[in-house]
Amino acid sequence: MPYPHTHKAKTQERILASAAQLFTSRGYDQVSIDQIMEHAGLTRGAFYHHFPDKSSLYAAALQYTSRERFNYYAQELKNGASIDHLIEGYLNQEHVQQKTTPCALAFLISDINQRDIQVREAYTQVYKNLLQGLQHTGTAEKRERLTCLAISVLMIGGVALGRALNDDSITEELLGACRTMSLQLLTRDPIANQS
Repeated sequence: MPYPHTHKAKTQERILASAAQLFTSRGYDQVSIDQIMEHAGLTRGAFYHHFPDKSSLYAAALQYTSRERFNYYAQELKNGASIDHLIEGYLNQEHVQQKTTPCALAFLISDINQRDIQVREAYTQVYKNLLQGLQHTGTAEKRERLTCLAISVLMIGGVALGRALNDDSITEELLGACRTMSLQLLTRDPIANQS
């Protein structure tokens, strides 16, 4: 009996979800194709029906996990959440401890510069998408690019540094400072004041 026409897409989604979770928690070098496939409940042989190599999967997983996070934010905004609320949700201990969908920009920041061009291009595109989202989210007009660049550094850097620290009180202090400064930047942005 042949597989339904949606089988390949669903299988690929399982592989991407597995890869995104394992890569963001362990990094590229500490995860094997076998581990990804086992985690997805699939055999290694199925991998090559979807991806030519591990690097291609890594690039696709970066885009997948970011799309999942951005879709979540889009839905939250549609349901009435403010950009302030989303920034506060990003810069918190639950995210740092990977209890929510991890952001590849922060979780893989130190891993990306060691990867090939396709992975770096995928990461760069994800970052550009974040900037675009910050510029347009919650406003009728674009926010200042400088404001969005600064907020993105506070968000990504805050989570990345928070993951490296082993003192919860300093991590919370750091995240609190990043939240405060991000919200102050939003408040001072002349476009943000129009929303």
